[in-house]
Amino acid sequence: MSYRLMDIIDLSKLYGDVEPHYTWRVYINKDTQTGRYKVVISGLSRKEYLNIYGTRQEVEAKLKSLIKHLGKTLSSL
Repeated sequence: MSYRLMDIIDLSKLYGDVEPHYTWRVYINKDTQTGRYKVVISGLSRKEYLNIYGTRQEVEAKLKSLIKHLGKTLSSL
């Protein structure tokens, strides 16, 4: 598989109040042969990461589910 890097999102640049050691990067890659996506959400320590694989629709559904889950977690605090 050959993935082509499509985007890097540095969360600290989007949200100025994020401390550097809490900065996570989101990498969006597309397999040039199959068209499937790989999304990697990575912490700076490189030990903290989450991989999401699938078609565009599958990846979007998984990310929406993750965001919904985080919203519920925040509202319960």
